[in-house]
Amino acid sequence: MRGGCFGDIELIILDNEDDNPELFKWFSDYGFNLKKDIKRIGLSKKDKSIIFKELLNDLYLKKGVLLHATKDFSMQIFKIREKNPLNPKSGKSGGIRVILLHIKEENKYIAFHMYSKRHKQNITNVEDNKIKEILGIN
Repeated sequence: MRGGCFGDIELIILDNEDDNPELFKWFSDYGFNLKKDIKRIGLSKKDKSIIFKELLNDLYLKKGVLLHATKDFSMQIFKIREKNPLNPKSGKSGGIRVILLHIKEENKYIAFHMYSKRHKQNITNVEDNKIKEILGIN
């Protein structure tokens, strides 16, 4: 689990089950596996590094779309667009989507799902329902 900090924002990249097995398993139990997502897209370590540096910057700039939140907004799920280093001409509109859980009190973001617009246009209804379950709003 790598990540980084920018200002008071902490980003956790949940792409390795060895770093935090309980958290990795928790998201896997909901059907999300960032490690498999990255492999499916075909990203190298360098590509991942580029995406996650941009992601941290975009979080600091408060970019992204709120998908769901608890009633008190203590936990939120965001989708953020990033360029795909494998297809730089597509820009962000045809790039990568990263789904993150935001724990507001700690200002911590956990990246737990990623997909390429080449492979699918949006999260599926099943994934959306699982995201709601993560927040306990189903």
